[in-house]
Amino acid sequence: MAAFARVRLVMLSSVASSILTACGADGVASPGEGVIVIPAPTPAPTPTPTPSTPPTSVTPAAQCPTIPGNDQLSDLGTVTGPEGTWRNCGFPARFNSSTAIPKVPGVIYSLPGRVDVGSDQGAASNNHVVTLTIDPGVIVFGATGVSYLVVNRGNRIDAVGTPTQPIIFTGRGNVVGTATDDTSQLWGGIVLLGRAPVTDCLAPGAAEGTAACERDTEGTSNALYGGAQPTDSSGRLSYVQIRYSGFVLSADKELQGLTPSGVGSGTQIDHIQIHNSSDDGVEVFGGSANFK
Repeated sequence: MAAFARVRLVMLSSVASSILTACGADGVASPGEGVIVIPAPTPAPTPTPTPSTPPTSVTPAAQCPTIPGNDQLSDLGTVTGPEGTWRNCGFPARFNSSTAIPKVPGVIYSLPGRVDVGSDQGAASNNHVVTLTIDPGVIVFGATGVSYLVVNRGNRIDAVGTPTQPIIFTGRGNVVGTATDDTSQLWGGIVLLGRAPVTDCLAPGAAEGTAACERDTEGTSNALYGGAQPTDSSGRLSYVQIRYSGFVLSADKELQGLTPSGVGSGTQIDHIQIHNSSDDGVEVFGGSANFK
């Protein structure tokens, strides 16, 4: 019986080890910790060192990619972390025209502060002006705590990754290798602003669910949401990781990993991972968005 119990313990330990192995190693490629084995195995004798080829690491691109239009990227030099060195290409403060952000070997993108996608088109408009498209596998990091991405009303984001190439939004500490499992608040997060109905009106006396009922995102200014279009679309987020977010913008006012505000049912949000946000992972303010 005792022998059976020992075999059972070994089997359970092996299963636990297999599950934990799936978490992966720390770094930009995959958050998480290493493998924990219980009971601890007997240390193996130290082998004689043999020459080996260093692991392949990221090498910086010669320059930032050129994108169509006037909203060009800023070459901010390089940034180095455990995975290697990237060319750091900063987003403009505002995307004024539709822009595609390509995945380029040796390039990582950064948010220098608040970055707006388009300008607010108001609650009553029904047009869509600017779309920010982000390729699978792209990594974007917040350069400072007050860095965050805002998709304004009447504009869209099209950030569609894949199971093997998720789009990663993270903070600088994750890139340079200083982030741990206790780290958060490295940057703000992603804010989606839509024209779907909300009930918490900024204007006194405004009727709930109408174009007169709108609100400013907490802790920010000029980040309005709300309207009377329940099927409004703010674009699509799919296979996206948002890490180490939730910077405190002012007292008791933090951003979340993802903040959909007045977002309509035409918005597609699925397969989202929020890792170590200081406040909520996702906080929804009104609207009629569907999540999967």
